[in-house]
Amino acid sequence: MLTVTIINDNQNRNKLTFLIPVLIGVLVVFAVSGIFLYNQNVNAIHEISKIKNNLGAAEIKNAELKTALDLIASQEKFKDIIEKNFLTIEKNPEYVKTTDKQLTANNNL
Repeated sequence: MLTVTIINDNQNRNKLTFLIPVLIGVLVVFAVSGIFLYNQNVNAIHEISKIKNNLGAAEIKNAELKTALDLIASQEKFKDIIEKNFLTIEKNPEYVKTTDKQLTANNNL
């Protein structure tokens, strides 16, 4: 009877037994990080949609406020006040201008 001893088989098994758990660990790490990144992506998308809705509501409110301001500040409302107090509307008004020296002199009083 003839017996043959295989020496290299045991060395190959040691490499595979070390390599298989390492590859499984790497796959688990990639899977967990992929799930985490997907979750972060979905959360970011939901936050963006909330911000867009808030922005749209703010733009609508801004337009409403501008309309209300235009109604309040329209010259039609002030015509009665202007006529009662004998005021006139000037197209090119001249404003009083002061220098810095005049301002500091007034503050020192």
